[in-house]
Amino acid sequence: MPESHSWNGPATKEDNLPVIHEQQVPIIDLADPRADELIRNACEKWGVFRVINHGIPLDLLAQAENQTMKLFSLPADRKIKAARAPSSHGGTGYGLLPVSPMYPDQPWNKGFSIMSTGSPLMEQAIKLWPDHEQDRTTFCNVLAEYQKEMKVLAEKLISLMMNSLGICLEENFKWLNPNKNGDGGQYLG
Repeated sequence: MPESHSWNGPATKEDNLPVIHEQQVPIIDLADPRADELIRNACEKWGVFRVINHGIPLDLLAQAENQTMKLFSLPADRKIKAARAPSSHGGTGYGLLPVSPMYPDQPWNKGFSIMSTGSPLMEQAIKLWPDHEQDRTTFCNVLAEYQKEMKVLAEKLISLMMNSLGICLEENFKWLNPNKNGDGGQYLG
C-alpha cells in the first residue's frame, strides 16, 4: 500500500488488515447477537470498524469493484465528459470532492458521485460509454443494485448503533428513511 494511503503505517503482511498503533481495527460480525455492543465499543475506542457477515452478496461486491475499475480506467477526457457541475455538491458525475482540499497530495481527491439511480446515472453513463450500450447498461444496473444493498446495510448499522445507545430509531430518527425505494447517494472513489 502506498504511504499516502496508510493511516499510521502500512497494513501487516500477515493479515493485510489496517493497523493503527500496532493494533488491528475491530472486526464486527453482524451475525453475532452482541453486534450492537461490539459496534458501540469499536466506535468509542476506535471510531472505525470492519464488518463481516453483512449480507451483501460477494458477487455483487466483485461486480461493483469491476465496474468502478472500468470507470476509473477510462481516459481523463472521457471522464471529464461526465463531470459534475462545479456548483453541484450533490449531483451525479465525475469530479473533485468537497473534502479534496484536505487531501491535496493523495490520489483519492476525485471520484464519481451517484446521488440517485435511474435517469441521472444513465445520462452520465451515456457520456462515459457513448458507443457501448451494454457497458453503460451493466454499469447502471450493477451500481443501482449496489446502492440498494449499501442503503440496507447503512440502515442496519445505524440501527445497531442507536440500539447500543438505548435510542429508539423509529421514534427519534424518522428522517433517516424517508423513502424505501433505495434512492440516495453513493460515492465511488
